[in-house]
Amino acid sequence: MNYKVNKFLTLNANTVNFLNQKGAKGSISGSELITDGSRYAGTLMAGGYIRPFTVEFGAKINF
Repeated sequence: MNYKVNKFLTLNANTVNFLNQKGAKGSISGSELITDGSRYAGTLMAGGYIRPFTVEFGAKINF
């Protein structure tokens, strides 16, 4: 939500994950049927996460 107070000041508020979902996600391509994970030891892998519930406030000042 943004609110322009005057031509010099704008206030804003933002919510992240307002349903408060939890968890992480990620996958290693080709690992669906692997039973021994030593093949992937020492390799770079990536994943993602869900940010926690937050409310962010900000102000923008123009001069």
